Amino acid sequence: PLKRNPQDFTLWKAAEPGREMKWDSPWGEGFPGWHIECSAMSLHYIGEHVDIHTGGVDNIFPHHEDEMAQSEAAVGHRVVGHWVHGQHLLADGAKMAKSAANDYTIRDLEERGYDPLAFRYLCLTVHYRSRLNFTFRALGGAQRGLSHLRRHVEDGAWRDVELPREGPGARWIEEFTRWICDDLALPRALAVVWSMLHDESIPHPLRSRILVHCDQVLGLDLASWPEKSRDLPPEVQEKVRIRHEERRRKNFTAADSLRMELERQGVELRDHAQGTLALRRSRAEWKGAPREISSSGDVPNLLEEEERYDFTVSLVACDNGHEVLRCYEALKAHGGGRRIQTIIVEGGSRDATRRLLQKATCYDPDCLLVLADHRLGEAASRNVALRQALGRIVLLVDPCVEPVGDIFSPVERVLEDREVGVTGAMGLLTKDCQNFEEGEGPEVHAITIYFMAIPRDVVRKAGFMDERFRFYRHLDLDYSFRIRHSGYKAVVAGGLPLKLHPSSLWENMDPEERERRSRANFYIFYRKWHHHTELFA
Repeated sequence: PLKRNPQDFTLWKAAEPGREMKWDSPWGEGFPGWHIECSAMSLHYIGEHVDIHTGGVDNIFPHHEDEMAQSEAAVGHRVVGHWVHGQHLLADGAKMAKSAANDYTIRDLEERGYDPLAFRYLCLTVHYRSRLNFTFRALGGAQRGLSHLRRHVEDGAWRDVELPREGPGARWIEEFTRWICDDLALPRALAVVWSMLHDESIPHPLRSRILVHCDQVLGLDLASWPEKSRDLPPEVQEKVRIRHEERRRKNFTAADSLRMELERQGVELRDHAQGTLALRRSRAEWKGAPREISSSGDVPNLLEEEERYDFTVSLVACDNGHEVLRCYEALKAHGGGRRIQTIIVEGGSRDATRRLLQKATCYDPDCLLVLADHRLGEAASRNVALRQALGRIVLLVDPCVEPVGDIFSPVERVLEDREVGVTGAMGLLTKDCQNFEEGEGPEVHAITIYFMAIPRDVVRKAGFMDERFRFYRHLDLDYSFRIRHSGYKAVVAGGLPLKLHPSSLWENMDPEERERRSRANFYIFYRKWHHHTELFA
């Protein structure tokens, strides 16, 4: 209300009652606006001339434009020489956010066996004004690229080589510098480095020397790698020594076992006549690691193949191994001789869930355990099962559900009606597409995903789930509406013998985080379907 023009940005805000951070001013108690804070701090600590001012593209307007107006009005001249704005970092194609469960820290990467500098290498492959989509598959490629660069320098022979002032080597350095000076075109500069390393007209030690020179810009710490690659913990060195002794005694079985153990820990062994050279590598590069997927699209779509099972059961695992096993074993116990395919998708577990499931399912030819390199999200995990389903009926089950009797026969009876596209234990009704309440049925507007059964041919017609639903809440509403929009009915299968246990995913999540994720999912659902009044009127 005190602005001369409504379009003006705020310089000073009046302090509301109870505010702790406030100061006296000619206009009363208050605090500075967001934009004036940055002008004041930069002028105080850096001065009236800033060579390069960085920030994200979302800071251009209004923050940086307002900062520019304030600072230049205060000092009477241009303050910033160059503004450099970086594009957003995405994760799995979406904005990285805690509420989307796709936010990662450097510590998370280290726990998975990646070198933090592999992430830096990944950043070098994308221009700062382009979006970088982070995936673990891309990080794996970056890790391999970093390791190849390190191999060029780890013998240290380049240290006795002078940088060239003319010839092919000098031209490569000039080309590298040209791209660096062209709006920090780091991807182009990195490509020049790789081309230089393949130039066999230059001796290998000189190529390595040029690589280390270029790394002063790339920042991959290659100059120190010869020492770091050999800096192994004492317990690892002892295993290397023992293995060498086993080889000398021609006990190759024990030696091979130790080699495998060391490689799993991120150690490369090179055997020579005079001994064994042990070098550090990332654990993520271990070739014996199980195959992992990065998205639902990494598994083939088998929906057009012939049915081989009566049911396909879908379970999602993440830090809930005991829940998943309880549900898996109960379903098998009450199968009644039916052919049942079980598909368990595990990804992102920080506990022993993966090892527990691998041990429990390794001898079950009808159980497919799909391992993901991160938590795919609820919809994507379910889509893995929908794509791989070979059962006539696909059963999506929450691991907190425990069948205590024959749950298959009632589902089969309901789905004998070809007009029914989805059935389950609990149905929901709504009058406004906003407020849902449990409906006794038999026909309802939606079936909850705690126990949802869909004929395989309906999946073919309705398509896969919307993978924006990373959290499970409201995914069932969306897919039920999708099926009904395809011309089918949603019907409750009453009296299913199920025992509902507390969900560890729900119980272990912060209440505010639950609410945030649930609200985000609801808006995705509501925007898609609120105008389809024929589905709930």
